[in-house]
Amino acid sequence: GQLSLRIQRRRDWFGVEGGADVDGTTVSLAALLAAARMGHRFVRVSGNQIVALSKELRERLRAVDDAVHVGSAGIEASTLAIGALDDLVEADAQLDAAQDWLDARRRWADAATYEPTLPTELEATLRSYQLDGFRWLARLAQWSPGACLADDMGLGKTVQTLALLLHRAEEGPTLVLAPTTVGPNWLAEAARFAPTLRFRAYRGVGRAQLLANLGPGDVLVTSYDLALRDRELLRAVTFGTLVLDEAQAIKNAASRRAHAVRDLDARFRLALTGTPIENHLGEL
Repeated sequence: GQLSLRIQRRRDWFGVEGGADVDGTTVSLAALLAAARMGHRFVRVSGNQIVALSKELRERLRAVDDAVHVGSAGIEASTLAIGALDDLVEADAQLDAAQDWLDARRRWADAATYEPTLPTELEATLRSYQLDGFRWLARLAQWSPGACLADDMGLGKTVQTLALLLHRAEEGPTLVLAPTTVGPNWLAEAARFAPTLRFRAYRGVGRAQLLANLGPGDVLVTSYDLALRDRELLRAVTFGTLVLDEAQAIKNAASRRAHAVRDLDARFRLALTGTPIENHLGEL
């Protein structure tokens, strides 16, 4: 009850500040998180003053620490941290948050009871696990910045994604990034299972003209290499959905290709991969 938080918008992320007021002295949120991370029960405030952290608070702080990133700019969070940060305060009066955060928190609460229905335009009968996958993706798309669907090859990641694209068709145009050899398969699968979506291959001379009149229901399919080459043109477009097929192609976060993808403006990002982790957790 002594904690207060301030959450501010920072482009794709939110900055989180705050702390606890103890007898007129503020213990910063960063110090509280560091103590919970190291398993400490006490935090030194100043001089010989020591603050004890209750077991419940330590548990809640650990949940927040798992959901945020502490970097040079301070504590950063995506909307994936909504639940943990919500649990850290007992009343709305303790929270001073940007409207974007409050809107995302409302969508997060709504998503818990959201029951998405399979689009009637989908020309396919989904297996039970594929239907579960579609519903999971549709719920996440209600509030989350993105998701990773990691399934073995041949289990139908593409058809689950096409169902989601039909479900989100009114959210704006879609961009699908895939290895050059996989692009034709997307066009063939789309024509078979989602013929109402307007799929186009983004390649060749004059491809930039395809960006001029994009709207809901339009889907561009291109390669990672072209996305890197045309990064300035593509970043000027706001996509409703961004699909990254064979997403291990950007597993090196420091690569130019990964940076180009991160620069793209999309309301929801979906990574598809059969190999989400090949060497270390940093790839995920």
